[in-house]
Amino acid sequence: MADEVALLKEQINSLKKISEEKVNVMNQLAALVISTNPQEAENTALAAISDAHMLGYRYGEAMGYFQAGMAAYSQRNFSVSKERYTHSLKLFEELKDEEKQAQVRHKMGNLLLYSGEYKEALAYYAAAIELREKLGDEQGAADLYTNSGIIYGMQGNYPLALKNHLRALKVFERINEPLRIASSCSNIGIIYYEQHNFEEALKMYERSLAIRQQAGDMKAVGEAFNNIALVYNEQGKYADALEMHRHVLQLQELAGDKGKVATSYSNMADVYKATEQFPLALDYYNAALSLLEELNEKRRLVPVYFNIGELYFMLNEYDKAERFLNNAITLAEQTGLRDHLREAYEYMAKLQANHGNFEAAYRLHLRYAELDKEISNAETSRQIAQMTVRHEIEQKEREAEIERKKNVELTKAYESLDVEKKRSEALLLNILPEEVAEELKQTGKATAKLYDGVTILFTDFVGFTKVSMRLTPQQLVDELHECFKGFDEIMAKYNIEKIKTVGDAYMAVAGLPSPNSKHAADMLNAALEIIEFMQLRRKLLGVATFEVRVGVHTGSVVAGIVGVTKFAYDVWGDAVNTAARMEQNSEPGKINVSETTFELLKNDKQFRFIPRGEIDAKNKGKMKMYFAEQVK
Repeated sequence: MADEVALLKEQINSLKKISEEKVNVMNQLAALVISTNPQEAENTALAAISDAHMLGYRYGEAMGYFQAGMAAYSQRNFSVSKERYTHSLKLFEELKDEEKQAQVRHKMGNLLLYSGEYKEALAYYAAAIELREKLGDEQGAADLYTNSGIIYGMQGNYPLALKNHLRALKVFERINEPLRIASSCSNIGIIYYEQHNFEEALKMYERSLAIRQQAGDMKAVGEAFNNIALVYNEQGKYADALEMHRHVLQLQELAGDKGKVATSYSNMADVYKATEQFPLALDYYNAALSLLEELNEKRRLVPVYFNIGELYFMLNEYDKAERFLNNAITLAEQTGLRDHLREAYEYMAKLQANHGNFEAAYRLHLRYAELDKEISNAETSRQIAQMTVRHEIEQKEREAEIERKKNVELTKAYESLDVEKKRSEALLLNILPEEVAEELKQTGKATAKLYDGVTILFTDFVGFTKVSMRLTPQQLVDELHECFKGFDEIMAKYNIEKIKTVGDAYMAVAGLPSPNSKHAADMLNAALEIIEFMQLRRKLLGVATFEVRVGVHTGSVVAGIVGVTKFAYDVWGDAVNTAARMEQNSEPGKINVSETTFELLKNDKQFRFIPRGEIDAKNKGKMKMYFAEQVK
């Protein structure tokens, strides 16, 4: 490498005049020395940008910004790196160079990942995946799926995390990339670990370790040992865990990797805490904290702040506990680390109760309970199991198909029950979408699916309690039935899937189970008809019926069946919560839509949107909202 660097420098010096050739060589030199001398790489890339700009050489300028962005990133100057990547991307888009666009978007996603800006990182990764798949670059797309899976895992969205990691693993196995297979196994092991499925986590970690050892990659071997040690700690094998962590620490110290050293300190502290050696635990947590604050690693600081706060709580040092837990909450909210945010809320609620601040304790407990419900929902584990099955038991499915064929004769014996069968099928279709019901009949199960583009509607009756006081119980049920029957008919008109009613609330989703490019327009038309339908009933019945408010949002959801004895088709995801917030912030007789839905429909001439500005939504912060109306 030294010879190559010297050769490039000599070539630059020999090119006295500014030229495209000189710009290209400077960019080559910057790329070559980024890992060893990022400051030199940055200076060289900036010089290339200046020369390219003077020449009007846009490709050279774009490459210069790209190299300068990577150099700033290597020096952890993230804001400068982000600015340079943005310049580079704009130029490559103007040049219509999709390969380079994919590279820049990948790097920008990485930067945003390490800055804790997860939503933005996922958007850049998604755009880069689309480009890689268009270019036929399977490995590049799989690398991006891996990074997306990492973010979803950190956010506690384990179904999407596992889906992305399994998709990446499938590609790496097909193209025979052992080191990437090892990395995917490790990432999948982490998902199992977070779900407390330690047996499966250990299998994945051990598969990863075997590949790493065969390749002689000692740095990665250390990471694999570290993961296995974490499982030992959870299984109560503390002596084994501590011995392995010490071995890993020695490897990381020899490598001079401060971030990994901090991780080893924190892991050893976990073992000491578990074995109630609290002074040692505090020493190692503080050692980890010092290194991570130096590196400004926000997302990795969160668990350390939490663990120190938890430890001080156990030691009844409540003021210190509150300080560290508040730090954990602040950073967890910034970076979207919901698992640690949930745990911090739980301990802060206990702290406030100890201080006699029962109102604050109650509010914190409600936040904890809401997050706990989202993260720990049993459906999450079921979805993970389903996705794992797709990858691991293809052979079992073939065996099941053979067994099914053997039972054909048995099936024929029940032909006399055809009438009852049709009646049962009709009932099933009344409960489940046709595609889901068919899958359930054919396979005995219905797998959960991710839908990237759907529009969700929530309605709620305003003043429900007051109206119910004016009606007898039977009159109230009859009126609800007539209202929801009308809603059902409107949804059927637009082929929208009704999901459920809960009390006086109604929920429906357009765009599933069959994808539909017109899902947003269909849903808004249906919402407008609901408003018109209820206004007509109000004119006819007066105060004997309800006023309705509606909320609409567009996003991604996971949909599937819940329950064993009583099936129910349901959807999950952040988009569902956002749609509910739209409804809660709506007004009687109004349709409140999110910015996402507005962006999809703002040019549709059949609708008019009235901006409401930014409104504070519960657990969402400030969100732009719009009232939607029909253009008459």
